Amino acid sequence: MEPNHHLLRRAVHIIGLQLTLIYYLIPSTLFFSPLDKNYAMLVSLICVMEFEYIRVTRNWEIPGIRPYERYRFSAVFWSAVGLFVCYLMCPYFVGIPIVVAAAWVDPLMGELRRKNYGFSWVLGFTVYFLIMFLLLVSISPLSLLHTGLVSLVAAAIGIICETWKNYYLDDNFLLLTFPAIGVMCLVTFLL
Repeated sequence: MEPNHHLLRRAVHIIGLQLTLIYYLIPSTLFFSPLDKNYAMLVSLICVMEFEYIRVTRNWEIPGIRPYERYRFSAVFWSAVGLFVCYLMCPYFVGIPIVVAAAWVDPLMGELRRKNYGFSWVLGFTVYFLIMFLLLVSISPLSLLHTGLVSLVAAAIGIICETWKNYYLDDNFLLLTFPAIGVMCLVTFLL
């Protein structure tokens, strides 16, 4: 992959995921219509799926797509599916920290692996924990103790998802959905 494509992927990951957080600012019904924002999100996901299907079947080359993604669904597709699941499942105080942590930790871990940093998971875990903790303290109704516990669990699940490589499921999907599931299970009992 060309160096410019590498930087493009990192920028899209950091900026793009965080831009989707406007989902929480959109009213539940769109523009004075009975259309729910989740239906609009589903239509957007279907458009991404259709584009990916066409891209793969017609063998289109898109800047930033990795060589192994040429013949399968890309990280963009898996991110869209992961965001869809995360936003449907999580209230704002859970979804926002998970999306921000995924936006920063995935490229960080990728850069550390590229530079052969031996204990990249330790730094990734620390950054993930700090993002979760600071955002949860700021916006969640959880106590400080529960915030620490939720942050630890989310960071552990997130780093496992980031370091475990799977051909069929991209880490962008795993990094958004698995921590969300774990945190929602915990939050259900803590609130």
